[in-house]
Amino acid sequence: MKIVHDGSSGDVWMGQPAYVDKVLEKFEMKDAKSVATPVDSSMKLVKCEDGEEKVDQVMYQSCIGSLLYLSTGTRPDITFAVSNVAKFCSDPTKRHWIGVKRILRYLKGTSDLGLLYNEGGDLQECFGYSDSDWAGDLDDRKSTSGYIFMLCGAGISWRRYLLLKLSI
Repeated sequence: MKIVHDGSSGDVWMGQPAYVDKVLEKFEMKDAKSVATPVDSSMKLVKCEDGEEKVDQVMYQSCIGSLLYLSTGTRPDITFAVSNVAKFCSDPTKRHWIGVKRILRYLKGTSDLGLLYNEGGDLQECFGYSDSDWAGDLDDRKSTSGYIFMLCGAGISWRRYLLLKLSI
């Protein structure tokens, strides 16, 4: 993790650009073309169906672990995308791997992003944001929820998770 303190403004930046480069190299995406978003909204991921082409499970899980580390450290912008592909670690297919590669391609163009805490920010003001869907999981109709709390202009806590399926 890289932490930079700007002495003139007092701002603090935290990021992991070297780690992103290492992950891109490990999964042979260093020369990939970058994309503007971590998720392709037209691609819907579901559980493996009969006859689908599988990918190496160990490699898939290793990449997911690397992305989870990054998303929980300094990159809340990829949290949704990473948790979405992480659901398929037990039986990954080529379609799921395409979703993972999309995240890696996004990271290729945004390796210098991180959290910027403004010194001028009010330590007394903490803002929280949340969002959820209703039965958005295509496989089991579970709902998804997430939140982020911000202080001094950057995230201090964030998470995305699936909620239990409600039956009426």
